[in-house]
Amino acid sequence: MTQSTNEVEKNIKQGVYTTKTKQGKSDIWKQFSVVCDKEGKELDFMSDKCEKVLVYSGHKSGTSGLRRHTCSVVPGQSKLLFKSKQLLPTHIKQETAEKCMDVCCLDIRPYDLVAGKGFSDILQHFVNVAAKYGKFDVNDILPHPTTVSRHVEGRAQALRASVAAEIKPIIETYGCAITTDIWTEDYHKCSFISGTIHYTNNNFDLISRVLFAAPFETGVSKTGENIRILLFQKLCEFGIDTSLLSDRVVFVTDRGANIVAALRGYNRLNCNAHILNVTLSSAFAPAVLAETTELSELLSNAKKLVKYFKHSGLQNSLKKSLKQSIETRWNSNYDMLDSILQQHEEIATLLLSNDQYERIAQINANTLRTVVAFLKLFKDATNDLESSTIPSASLPLPWSVTLIEHCQAASLEPLLSEVSNVCASRLEELMGTSDTSAFPLHMMYRIATLLTPKMRLLRMLPLDARDDVVKGAKEIIQKMKFDLVTATAVDEPSAKKQSTDRFADWEDDASFVTPNTLVDEMAEYLSSRLPDNPDPDSVLEWWKFNKERY
Repeated sequence: MTQSTNEVEKNIKQGVYTTKTKQGKSDIWKQFSVVCDKEGKELDFMSDKCEKVLVYSGHKSGTSGLRRHTCSVVPGQSKLLFKSKQLLPTHIKQETAEKCMDVCCLDIRPYDLVAGKGFSDILQHFVNVAAKYGKFDVNDILPHPTTVSRHVEGRAQALRASVAAEIKPIIETYGCAITTDIWTEDYHKCSFISGTIHYTNNNFDLISRVLFAAPFETGVSKTGENIRILLFQKLCEFGIDTSLLSDRVVFVTDRGANIVAALRGYNRLNCNAHILNVTLSSAFAPAVLAETTELSELLSNAKKLVKYFKHSGLQNSLKKSLKQSIETRWNSNYDMLDSILQQHEEIATLLLSNDQYERIAQINANTLRTVVAFLKLFKDATNDLESSTIPSASLPLPWSVTLIEHCQAASLEPLLSEVSNVCASRLEELMGTSDTSAFPLHMMYRIATLLTPKMRLLRMLPLDARDDVVKGAKEIIQKMKFDLVTATAVDEPSAKKQSTDRFADWEDDASFVTPNTLVDEMAEYLSSRLPDNPDPDSVLEWWKFNKERY
């Protein structure tokens, strides 16, 4: 039975047929290969460099048909056989591993260089070039470092322009958040300020972009005025000028006096993950630990244990490394104690075999477990609040209430009494829901919780406080001048689902309906039943689904 060229191509791709160089004096055989079946018999088809199969019947058809075929063949190009993606031989992979080792050792590069996208992209580029032009000396294609440097600057300018064109209309319409921080690198002692923008695009995707990390000029002090000048200058490069900064941008920063002064008069929120760190730093300050000898000794002995494991080389004998507590690292007391708790038995066994058992004997396992359980909720809260993949502005309110209640309950435990009381006091002061707090949780965080469908009823707040949040949300909507379209449809009730969320006591579900009359969108939003699809936990998906309704 005669085969079609398509069938032959399929068999070649599947490895049933192979190709080989055609022996002959004609120059046409530099461009074509002959197709062979699995027994090695030559068929009446030829495979050329553009991966097309052509019929060739020797003396019957001659080579005129092959000559009439046009494909992009570069003079001097090495002949490439028509093959689908093949599994590379083991020895080739071994040689490649050796070459990768050479790169890391000769150029003093990290091992994970070979796993980087940039590394694989440039290798694929070389493969593609070789496929088109044949074998070449890589030194003929590699650019000088100065050339790379110039190209980076050009690419950066083009990318800035592209980002500015994308974000400016979104900021003008909806607004955005900008997080900014200042730090000093240790080697040159140069100070930098960074700016990261967070926004949702028209497809309701949450986007975060690091816009810049700009150095302060040598000798320039980091006063509020100097910070504001440099920060606004860098934002202006992306089309974010003062007209947008006043009513379309919300800054999120730490509570440093200079950054607070720099943004006075603009919308600025405290970073609540930073506040949690400040709270724990206050609670574990030397003066507080002096009142709790048992807890102070636990931390001291744990630090000594970790130091011993690192210096003695025993660290390598554990499945997971022990973490040392470092003042500047958030939740580091939890990380240290938990790393010991998770491997308590293994640590004890190793120390016993090295006649050092007293190092772990000084750390009471029950005490360790109690402190780790107390600190874990702060770790969970920090991880949630630091999230860059989901909207986190709705979380400070429920987390502040949860943590305050957690600390109040822990104060009944003698071991944690002093620490938990300080935590509760600081949280009430910096993240409290009462307006009598020194720095109460900002209204915009409360509104973000209101706009999270499953927590829209704000059950963690007193009734009068809930009304204030609804009023604040209406004011923002009116200020932004969105078109209001009254909704009339109400979703059908759906079966109540068992929630496993840590804030389940405050979440709304399909069975709960407020008695409000549907007089405006807010009332309709607060009183409507929540559908199962889309999942109300997916906040942006929910609002995308309901964008015509509200």
